[in-house]
Amino acid sequence: MLVNYGYLVAAAYGGFMVWASGVSSMIALAIATPGSSMNAIEQETGTVTLLTESILPWWNVVPSILLLIALSFYYYKVAPSGGMLSE
Repeated sequence: MLVNYGYLVAAAYGGFMVWASGVSSMIALAIATPGSSMNAIEQETGTVTLLTESILPWWNVVPSILLLIALSFYYYKVAPSGGMLSE
């Protein structure tokens, strides 16, 4: 099966636009982990920042969802003619 690899790679890298806003964000996980040596906020203030305060508020979730919708529409519009197959 022939595949347009350039298009697939471009679409895959589009996911990096929202990776830091998700639950796999290293910074968000570090500041939410009590006792973590990477948790500078806890070391300075003695408090831990919860995920609900860092990556789950509406002002972080809504733009991420809108960006995913926009990326989906964009990749649909710029898809190679004839679908994903190339010769």
